[in-house]
Amino acid sequence: IVTKDIGELFILVRIDIKTFRREYTVMQSKSPLELYSSLKQVWPDNNKWYDHTHKVIIQFIEKELTSKLNKTSTILNAGSGGSVYNIPGIFYHVDIAENLIKNLPHHYVASIENLPFKENTFDAIICVGSCNQLLSCIRMCNGIS
Repeated sequence: IVTKDIGELFILVRIDIKTFRREYTVMQSKSPLELYSSLKQVWPDNNKWYDHTHKVIIQFIEKELTSKLNKTSTILNAGSGGSVYNIPGIFYHVDIAENLIKNLPHHYVASIENLPFKENTFDAIICVGSCNQLLSCIRMCNGIS
């Protein structure tokens, strides 16, 4: 994870600093709910960095979980954003932005910091990129542990 964070830092240095400042300022002026509710999708189209990153994440998740799960396994996709993965199991999608998950089966509009499930409900939990948008990463981690 550290390597990926460092790689992302180097990529950010190379982009147009004015564009970065403008986009960062817009992101900081909205709450996570406002920001994600305004999106049609989380991963932007035609962006080489996001395309590559998303592909690597999907490959990692599918490689690591496919052999460990079966078609009756329950999987929490915490902070789903509408992302789906080609692994066996029944997915439960949780996100604060209803527009990103409303067309998926088993979707719940909730914060990861306060999940509407009992302990030990899931066989696996996937959480990609949601912690950086939360005010309390520790509460989020406690919520999904």
